[in-house]
Amino acid sequence: MIDAGLGGPNPCRIPRLIMKVRSRRCAFSLLELMAVITMIGVVAAVTMFRLNAIDRKAACETVIKQNVNLLQSAVERYRYEKNVFPAAIDQLVADGYLPTVPAEPEFFKYGYDPSSGVVSYSLR
Repeated sequence: MIDAGLGGPNPCRIPRLIMKVRSRRCAFSLLELMAVITMIGVVAAVTMFRLNAIDRKAACETVIKQNVNLLQSAVERYRYEKNVFPAAIDQLVADGYLPTVPAEPEFFKYGYDPSSGVVSYSLR
């Protein structure tokens, strides 16, 4: 047998008797390559979709943190001027402390405790 220098016989040069037992090809077929490329494409598409959703959630969390700080500041101004916490966040708009109540982002919702005046957020 002829050694290919890679630690074993070269399968393309094995005598004909052994070739009947082994496969005659030394490369992948076009169908096999296309199947592998398709699977890699599907995995890449699913991964990109998941990463996009994670980015959107992080952006929404940044927005809601800023909105909570804005609402908390308005609650504190209300308390400073009227010496009582507002009954609801909508009261801040009615009394002119906010132009509008900020919209809730896609993944989060606001929470407000009128007894302590704490504005918070949580996942939907």
